[in-house]
Amino acid sequence: MGQVTRQNISKMTGSDMSGYTDNECIDSIAYNVFPNFAPWAGLNRNVVYRFLPLGDDHQSCTMEAMLMMRYDERGERPPLCEVHELEEHEPFSTATELGGLGAVFDQDMANIPHLMKSMRAGKRQEVVLANYQEGRIRHIHQTLDKYLNA
Repeated sequence: MGQVTRQNISKMTGSDMSGYTDNECIDSIAYNVFPNFAPWAGLNRNVVYRFLPLGDDHQSCTMEAMLMMRYDERGERPPLCEVHELEEHEPFSTATELGGLGAVFDQDMANIPHLMKSMRAGKRQEVVLANYQEGRIRHIHQTLDKYLNA
């Protein structure tokens, strides 16, 4: 997979990708940037998420999913793409420009109502986060608390 990715990106961009390891070619790493921005780093097309408040409703937000693509640096920079804004109940899979990621986003979105219900079902009035896997979420909330309580 690493070799195929190197070849495809080299062909697409005109850049030499031979110095990149297989891991760099295949893996994507998500970074959660305070407070609502999450870029994925890697050599392939990169997804960037941005979450924005939806008015005063604390139980909803607007989610933006952007694909950042490399382009052929031997030619001119391609024009900006059109923004495709989905209606509230329109599935991501209708956005064909997302490719197979639309179905993945739909699956993730289908889980959110269950997640929200379970978060409110317990007797505790707080969310308990896992020590390792959810450390970044804990850090974001600790930082938010620090700024809000200052």
